[in-house]
Amino acid sequence: MITRNGFHKYLLGFGAVVAFALLSCNDPEIIGCAPPPPPDYSDASRLLEAYAAGERDFAGVDLSEAGLRHADLQGANLTDAHLGEAKLKGTNLEGALLWHADLEDADLSETVNVPPQLQEDFDASKLLEAYAAGKRDFAGVDLSRADLQGADLQDANFVYADLSRADLQGANLENADLFRVDLSDANLQGANLAGADLEEARFWYTDLANADLSDANLQNTRAYYWIVEGADFRGVNLQGAQLVGVAASRLEDAVNVPQEFLE
Repeated sequence: MITRNGFHKYLLGFGAVVAFALLSCNDPEIIGCAPPPPPDYSDASRLLEAYAAGERDFAGVDLSEAGLRHADLQGANLTDAHLGEAKLKGTNLEGALLWHADLEDADLSETVNVPPQLQEDFDASKLLEAYAAGKRDFAGVDLSRADLQGADLQDANFVYADLSRADLQGANLENADLFRVDLSDANLQGANLAGADLEEARFWYTDLANADLSDANLQNTRAYYWIVEGADFRGVNLQGAQLVGVAASRLEDAVNVPQEFLE
C-alpha cells in the first residue's frame, strides 16, 4: 500500500529522473529533447579561447571586422567563414582551410604563411616555386588555363582547385589529392595520376589520352565526353561515377563501374 508520503517521494524521484533525462538528452526525435546549440564564435575572443583549448573547426563563422591581429590560427577550418574587413595583420594561417571564405577588404598585411589561394597574382610559376620550396597545400587555387606541362606535383593537395583548361600534359600528379577539382577542358595527355584521389572531380571534355590513372579514386566523379584512348584504368575505382560519352570497353580494367553504364 502506497502512503501519501511514499507517493510524494515517488513523484519527486520520478521528476528528478525526467529532469535529468531532459537536461542530458540530445536526441531531437525524443519529445522535449533538442540538440545543444552550436558554439558561438562570433566574438574573436571566444574563438581564440576555443582554439587555445584545442578546437579547430570554425566553418561558417561570422567574424566580419573582427580583430585577429597576430593570432595563431594554424590548421583552423575557416571554410565558408565571413572575414570581410577582418584585421588579420600578422596572423599565422599555416595550413588553415579557407575554401569559399569571404575575405573582402580583410587586412592580410604581414600575415604569416598566407595560403596560396589568397595570394595576389598566384600563377603557375609561383606554384612551382612554392612546390620546390616544400609546399604541398594548394587547396582552392585558381589555375585555370595555367601552363603546367611536365610539372612535378606529386603528393600535392589541390582540393577544390580550378584547373579547368590547364595544360597538364605529361605532369606528375601521382598520389595527389584532387578532391572536387575542376579539370574541364584540361589537357592531361600522358599525365601520371596513379593513386590520385579524384573523388567528385569534374571531367568535362578532359583529354586523358595515354594518362596513367592506375589505382586512382574516381568515386562519384562526373565525366562527360572525356578522351581516354590509351589511358591506364587498372584498379581505378568508379563507384557512383556519372559517365557520359565514353565506350565501356575503355574502362574494362576499372573496378566498381556503374551497372547502368555497362548495360
